[in-house]
Amino acid sequence: MVAAYTQEREHWLRNQNAARAARVRRLLSGDRSDLRAAEATLGYRLRQYHVGMVCWIEGGDGAADELTRLERAVGEVAVQAASAGDPVFLPRDESSAWAWLPLGIRGNYKTTAERLVLHKNTVQYRIRKAEESLGRPVSENRQDVELALQVSYWLGPGVLRPATPSPARAGATRSSWLIASS
Repeated sequence: MVAAYTQEREHWLRNQNAARAARVRRLLSGDRSDLRAAEATLGYRLRQYHVGMVCWIEGGDGAADELTRLERAVGEVAVQAASAGDPVFLPRDESSAWAWLPLGIRGNYKTTAERLVLHKNTVQYRIRKAEESLGRPVSENRQDVELALQVSYWLGPGVLRPATPSPARAGATRSSWLIASS
């Protein structure tokens, strides 16, 4: 009975992996006809930002545990990158694979507000104020903004300095802070 179960499970997993591989190939070729079905097949939300990875083991002998090691490594990268969920891992052969790390939905006020336990209008207001302070949209040089936020998060108030008040904000009572450049 156990042998029959194990055999059926392996058959089911092979079919599932084949369906996932076929779905990914269709997506990569540009087929966006049924995203919901693709998400169901992959068990992965497609309408979000992702980081794609190509991973391999050099000099591998094709041992069965190589793909398991790669999948674990991808999982560890996902944890270190604070991914928004589990990655998609798709073996290409015995010693290489493709993987996608979910980064979540960015640029969406409602989702951001839910994650921060704020009202959507509060998020919109704060972004508008940040853009006024920067003098440009936060979407320009997005990496600079994200890096500045990470630096201030990890290093705290020591890297912040009061912003020079602009004429429009001269009478404002709230403090603004900029990342100190030194």
